[in-house]
Amino acid sequence: MTKKEQTIQKIMEIATLQFGNHGYDKTSTNKIATEANVSKGIIFKYFSTKEALYQACLIRVMNIMLRDFESLTYQEEDPIARIGEMATWKAKYLEENHALMAMVLEAMNKFPDVVQNFIRQEPTLLKGLWIEPLFVAIDESELDPCFNKSDLIRYVMYAIEGMQSSFLKEGNYSRPYDELKQEFITMIKIIIKGMEKDV
Repeated sequence: MTKKEQTIQKIMEIATLQFGNHGYDKTSTNKIATEANVSKGIIFKYFSTKEALYQACLIRVMNIMLRDFESLTYQEEDPIARIGEMATWKAKYLEENHALMAMVLEAMNKFPDVVQNFIRQEPTLLKGLWIEPLFVAIDESELDPCFNKSDLIRYVMYAIEGMQSSFLKEGNYSRPYDELKQEFITMIKIIIKGMEKDV
């Protein structure tokens, strides 16, 4: 790696943490320059604007997340258990990589075109973020006619997002993986049961 490449990488690593922890508007290029031990002029030599730096970091972050999501292998065969497995993995990933996730979530509102263009090229990232494809194997024939699979996906996703947020707020990361996974599975089963036809 050349000195120029090392400098660019260092700037992007520092900038990613700053943007992830403080958001686009509150991140200062002066702070990035100080942390990266370079002049502000060097930053703008390689990145024409703060927005250009942010977008370069965002692409880098989404590539990191894509690589991580692609490395996940499922241990479960049952579709509901797989959803619980993925939800648990994602909760732990959020905790360990909160700056990366915060940056992508902010970008979905601030720079949606960048995120959407990336996802069009790399749909695996969307699968990792929304886990919708895992619902394909779930049988919807037992659902009450007033519900469809889209309703089921939406309600489960809302519940999963809520549980993941609660997990992060609790900060109790020492809980066993299997215990957390079982909570997700139980919650999903309760939602499905509530949407089934009356017998």
